[in-house]
Amino acid sequence: MLTDIFEEDLEALNDYLLAFELDPNDDKVCSLIGNMYSLLNDDENSIKYYKIALKLNSQNYEVWYSLGSAYDVNDKVAEAIECYTTVINGGKHQNHVYYDRGSCYYRNKMYEKALMDLEMFIQLGEPENERTYFLRGNIYECLGNFEEALKEYKKVSSINREDYILDRIVQLYRKFKDVNLLKDEINGIIDVNKINSLSKPDKELVDKQESDIKVEENRDNLNKKIIVYGNITIKEEEKSISIKDLNDFEKYIGNILPEEYRRFILQCNGGKLNPYKFITKDKFIKSCAMNILPLSNNKMPNIKEKYEVFNKGDLIPKNLLAIVMDPTESPICICLKGKNIGKIYYWNSAFEKDFVKPSYKNMHLVADNFDEFISGLYV
Repeated sequence: MLTDIFEEDLEALNDYLLAFELDPNDDKVCSLIGNMYSLLNDDENSIKYYKIALKLNSQNYEVWYSLGSAYDVNDKVAEAIECYTTVINGGKHQNHVYYDRGSCYYRNKMYEKALMDLEMFIQLGEPENERTYFLRGNIYECLGNFEEALKEYKKVSSINREDYILDRIVQLYRKFKDVNLLKDEINGIIDVNKINSLSKPDKELVDKQESDIKVEENRDNLNKKIIVYGNITIKEEEKSISIKDLNDFEKYIGNILPEEYRRFILQCNGGKLNPYKFITKDKFIKSCAMNILPLSNNKMPNIKEKYEVFNKGDLIPKNLLAIVMDPTESPICICLKGKNIGKIYYWNSAFEKDFVKPSYKNMHLVADNFDEFISGLYV
């Protein structure tokens, strides 16, 4: 059963397929079939029909971009770069293609080319935003240019003063050999005289932007930390992680976690949920989110272990990450990139007849973002 799809979309797909049977030389209809399969999260067929459309008309740069996006979402970075380059060379593109190709260059460790594309993206009139600054900061860190990285992170902090970027600045400050060179850059964001005593910035040092979801901490009678996150409580069973732990994991998987989930995992490193029941948006699945997986190598299961099982084992689409398990050992996943970034899906693994081709066939949409997922849990 395909989820998160309206019945009329399936009907439209069938109409396009019939039209293409009647006229197999119609590249526009063929590209529409590719778009419909993309909407259905069937990337294999989406790529197939985009390729057919390009054989019929190699000058259709919108299709080249759509094909590049499909490759991008599936971590076929080299193929995505080739498609984006074709769009750029064709001269008929929106400025964001430079950002998309730059992001691919970064994931492919082609850092200088990534910086060139991001600079072009800015010069063409696109407003610099938080993600652009953050990506450039990551690139400069990889190149060992900590001073330039700090400048980029400082720009992010002027837009968003969440803990994650302030912690990143602290970690970078500690890495820099000649700290005196950075004092002018750091001052005004964080008191440099207090950095050495920090594990992460606290409320006395930063004017922290509060989350829409209130977070409180308590202790139970076994001295385990109890997190109150909105309308739920979480009994944290692992020690908190540092920003370095999170950055290392993001480098390992080659993706930056969606912001709402990133903020959560820094505040609460997994644990038992209460309440814990959820229902998918198509009303097809009711289950329990028993535990949020921790980012840890000490406790099993954990996020990295499930990444190695599900992603490296090619059981789920590469743009998904298992973050919660239900009692049947089916994962609740968050989308890491693409048009559905941040959305939460439940993989109904019991309905999988084979695990040869990862797809969204048995993925059921639970929530449009992590905070919505948490807020929707019930007793």
